[in-house]
Amino acid sequence: LVPPAGSDTWDDVLLDDTAGTTFMFDYEGVTGYGDVAGSDPVVQGQGVWLASTDNFVWTMGGDPDEDTINVPTMVGWNLIGYPIWFAGGLEGVSVEHSGIQYLWTDAVAAGLVSPFVYDYDGNTDSYTPVTALEPWRGYWMASHVAGVTIQFNYRSMLAAPTALPVASAAGSTRLPLLVQAAPADEKDKAGDPDWQLNIALAQDGTEVAIGQAAGATAGFDAAFDLPVPPSSPSSVAKATLDVRHPEWNLACGSIFFSDLVGLSGDPMEWNLTLTAPEPSQVTLQWDGNALPAGLDLQVYLPGENRVAVMSVRSETGFQVDVG
Repeated sequence: LVPPAGSDTWDDVLLDDTAGTTFMFDYEGVTGYGDVAGSDPVVQGQGVWLASTDNFVWTMGGDPDEDTINVPTMVGWNLIGYPIWFAGGLEGVSVEHSGIQYLWTDAVAAGLVSPFVYDYDGNTDSYTPVTALEPWRGYWMASHVAGVTIQFNYRSMLAAPTALPVASAAGSTRLPLLVQAAPADEKDKAGDPDWQLNIALAQDGTEVAIGQAAGATAGFDAAFDLPVPPSSPSSVAKATLDVRHPEWNLACGSIFFSDLVGLSGDPMEWNLTLTAPEPSQVTLQWDGNALPAGLDLQVYLPGENRVAVMSVRSETGFQVDVG
């Protein structure tokens, strides 16, 4: 919506409805979060963090914007505000780069953006990758090259299906884990179907996905390797599980929710990192039935030089001491 004439600051369109003390932050890239003042101008498509000491009900007033809304991005993470007044799917969002306009799925295939945006759950302090966008909500979006502009047009959003969430996402102590093909399975896997194994923290269900997919490579693939968004301003320390790839040298960071490799020729091993805010015992869980026929995996602990799980296929998880 376009606010009424003369209502162009955060004080005018949002903070006039708040109660108690409020705090606002935007995301400024490598420098992290910055304060947003009530007198700052509202920018279409900008996302912000809002915290308040009291509950309040916000009412947005104004007229629908029937023009295309262009939101320029920086390389890496961007906090985007969905500017359309009704729900829609990412399929209705366009991406412009170097004078070429892409549908969202085509932009993913071209390596311009990641396939999902990330919604925040304040109750669990965690992120969920989604393809459904709700009015007045902010989302994390990863842009992988310079000069990407996100385009919102209400006509395109009307035609796009509103999809459901696609998956549950997710001074400290770290434990490296190496998940690799079992010795008997170190062979050419050409022709095997796509597969994905979700390894979860039993404490909160946070998952990391590893596997193989047609079109994936051993390097970074925007369509398959999903980076973890920056922590919220109010984030608290908790156990985490992720895949690390500092060698990819990406602006969106080196920590990932998922890492899929190709169907043949790529090394079948994944370096996971288990982190806890203090020494503790952590339980990891999975469903070995997700592995294709003829393939098994092992979990190796490099710091202890031992195989902790000989057969992922025949086990459902294990407990490990972190720290």
